[in-house]
Amino acid sequence: MLGFLHCVVGVAASFVAGFLPEAVLERYFVYTGFEPFAPAIAATALILGLVFSVRVKNGQGATLAWVFGLLWLAIGIYDARKGWNPAWSTHRTSWDYAMANLFGTTSACSDSECLGELFFTMPFTASVTYSIGALIRRLFPMRRKVRLA
Repeated sequence: MLGFLHCVVGVAASFVAGFLPEAVLERYFVYTGFEPFAPAIAATALILGLVFSVRVKNGQGATLAWVFGLLWLAIGIYDARKGWNPAWSTHRTSWDYAMANLFGTTSACSDSECLGELFFTMPFTASVTYSIGALIRRLFPMRRKVRLA
C-alpha cells in the first residue's frame, strides 16, 4: 500500500511542480516521440524521487510506485481499445488506436485530443521516474553534512 501512496504523491507533486517547465519546454519536443512522456514532468518526478521520497513514510514502498503507474496505464490501454470503432477510426486495429492515443505524437492522437497521454501516459512515466529516483536514493544515500561548532 505504501507504493500506492508514493505513486499518488509522486505523480501529483511532479505534475504540479513540473507543469510550468513542461509548458515552457514543450516547443522543443512537440511532434516528437518524447512528447507523450512529458519529459519535464518526468524529470521533476525523478528529482522528487531522489529528494522527497524519503520524507513520505521514510521512503518505504517508493521504489514500487511504478507498479501502480503500470496498472493505471493498463487501464488506459483497455479503455482506449474498448472505445475503438472501425467505422470512424483512421487506425486499422484497436491496438494501433490505443498506441496512437497513449504514445503517439500530437498528429497521431489528435482524434482524442491526446487526453490519453495526459491521463494515462504521463502518470505512468512520472511513477516510473519517481521510482527510479527513489531507487537511486536508496542505492546511494545522501549524507547530511555535519557542522562542527
